[in-house]
Amino acid sequence: RRAAFESYTRADLVKHKEEERRGALGRRAAAIAAATELIAQMDLHSSSTIEDFWNVHEDDPRLEGLDRGDKKLLQVFHTKMEPVRAAAEAAGQKSKKKFRQRLAADADLTPDSSWTRFRQSLFASGVEEEAGLSWKDMEALFRQHLSDLKDKQRAAARAAADLEVRMVLAEE
Repeated sequence: RRAAFESYTRADLVKHKEEERRGALGRRAAAIAAATELIAQMDLHSSSTIEDFWNVHEDDPRLEGLDRGDKKLLQVFHTKMEPVRAAAEAAGQKSKKKFRQRLAADADLTPDSSWTRFRQSLFASGVEEEAGLSWKDMEALFRQHLSDLKDKQRAAARAAADLEVRMVLAEE
């Protein structure tokens, strides 16, 4: 009798645990589906994080029992963020290219040019900030452009010196 009772209770316990596991998986799947729907409805921008999502939806009862670090949720979030971040990166690259073209087209720039004066000329021309570029980014690009100008100037000076040496040697 005892063996039959223990066998019956073990089988019953196994069934109960299996049902609990299935129920937990179903609740998790429902929570992931709700989170996916909420992420799709969110106004995402390039600096959005999963913490922003949780800050907005932390009290949503559909997300109950879902861990903040759930791998599936993070995967869904990052999948939705990839095109947003890629578009922001492309826009940033386009803005940088446009600003570099502006720098290259400015004939008044020399290796000794001042960022402050150039920035004032941008203000005077009505360009307060290039779309997608901060003043810090513009200053970094400006300084890189001046560095390139200095390198070109040095290369031209070296080439001129080499030419002069060759001409002196050719005369001898």
